[in-house]
This record gives sequence, structure tokens and C-alpha cells, in this order.
Amino acid sequence: MKHGKWLPSLGAILKVAFLTFFIIVTMAYGLQHGFNGLELGFFSPTLAGFLGVTPLLLFSFLGFESGNSAAGEMKNPAKDVPISIARSSMIAAASYLLPILAILLVVPLDLITGIGGLFGAVATVYTVFGPAAEVMLAISAEIFCFVLVSQGAAWMIISDRMQAMAAADGSFFGGFFGRFHPKLGTPIRVNTLSGVMATLFMLAGHAAQRDQQRTVRGGPDHRHLNVPAQLPSCYPGRSPAAEQVPPGR
Repeated sequence: MKHGKWLPSLGAILKVAFLTFFIIVTMAYGLQHGFNGLELGFFSPTLAGFLGVTPLLLFSFLGFESGNSAAGEMKNPAKDVPISIARSSMIAAASYLLPILAILLVVPLDLITGIGGLFGAVATVYTVFGPAAEVMLAISAEIFCFVLVSQGAAWMIISDRMQAMAAADGSFFGGFFGRFHPKLGTPIRVNTLSGVMATLFMLAGHAAQRDQQRTVRGGPDHRHLNVPAQLPSCYPGRSPAAEQVPPGR
């Protein structure tokens, strides 16, 4: 925990910095080109919107309570845990609401999608940088990819620790997975289990994608060997057509 915490911490710092920079650039773009007119009635809640957003909100705010699993390493957990949960919840809420508002202000509403909305808005507002827009977009994509990796690492660090603590109490496979590394203090057996499961799911996903590509194109496809093709969100400037490899190549 002493050293591993810096990976998710750095990712969180970069995410907040990136979103803050995006909001500032959005304001500059809006001052130059104008903002979308949003009426108050546009934000009126609907049943369809409630059913669609609620699962996302629950997932987005899931895991804040898991910080109490590290209470044993805190100097004053009774004070630090509630403060950290409140602070992180407010930062997370601002990180969602402010960029979403910025996207609604600059991107045409009919072009907003759940997946490409963020980088679609980033590509739009980065035009204020002129010839440097492509470079800025590439840098932002790399930062975004690192943030995703760090978030995955944070989930693994905290969930593995919680599972190992439950196993140490005998509630998970009789305590076999409750062993911690004597020097590093990491849940070594649960970490290994998570790594094996993640690898199996990754291989299964690649196999399913390869089979789908063969079905669509009617022949073998080698795009699964091209790593950037698997990360379109990390390379928003590249179109899907640019990633296609002619058969037989």
C-alpha cells in the first residue's frame, strides 16, 4: 500500500487536471464560437432518463466505502475514513457534472453519444489551438489511457485487499486466499487469482472479437494483432477505416 497507492493516486491527479484543462479550453472555445442554448426545461427529469442514468450513477459511486479496508494502516481511521469518503465523493460528482455541462454547451445535441461524447467535445474545442490541435489531442488520449489503467489498478488493489481480508476470516475458501506477503503486505494469493482471471477474460474477449471479425468479413482478420485498433477511445483521431488491413497482408 505504501508504494502501490501512487499508481491510482497519479491517475486521479491526472484525471482531475485533464478535466479542469478541458473545462478551461471549453470556455475559451465558447467565447470564440458561442455556446448552445440550453433551456431549463431541457433538464426536466423523465422516467426513461431516470432508468438509463441510475445504473451508471450507482456504478460511478461504487467503491468509495472500500477505503475502510485500509483503516488498519491509518493513524486515525475514525477521522480519516469519513473525510476521505466525503472528499472523494464531491470530487467525483464535480468530475462528472462539470465536463457533462461543458459537452452540452459546445457539442450539437444530436451528435452527443455515450461513448464518444467526451473526446468528440475534446476534438471540437481543441481547434482553438490551431495547428497544435492534433498534438494536444494525442497527448490527451495518452493521458486518458493512463487514467483508465490506473482506475483498473485501483479497483484491483482495493477489491483484492477486501477479498483477502474476508478470506483471512475464513469466509472465502477456508482462508486459503487470506495470505499477505510478509514484506510487501500485499494479498499475494488473491492478486494471483485476479491476474489469472483477468488474463482469461482478455483472451476470451480477443477470441470472440476475432471470430466476429471473421464472420463479418468472411475470412481471417489480423487486426487483433494491432494494439491501437483495440483502443479506439485512446486514439480518437484515427477512423475505423484507417485501421483495416487488407486480407492476405
